[in-house]
Amino acid sequence: MTLATLSSGISEYVDSTVEDEQSCIYSARSFDLDNEEAVGVFIAQFTERMATLLSISPERIIVTELAVGSVIVSFEIAEPQ
Repeated sequence: MTLATLSSGISEYVDSTVEDEQSCIYSARSFDLDNEEAVGVFIAQFTERMATLLSISPERIIVTELAVGSVIVSFEIAEPQ
């Protein structure tokens, strides 16, 4: 779900849909698909988090594509060995 698209250099976002006396915390950072080191770190973190959430081995998560647009991750889950 995309909440908002922000321009380069914008580091804050106010969510007008949050009801009174509630709060939401968003963490956003820029992502450069041309930066191979950043892509490698992102894929490693994504794989570990997804594996934890799904209670499976991280080796089963295979990232097949990254695309711009709030970073769209395409991935497959391999059969257990």
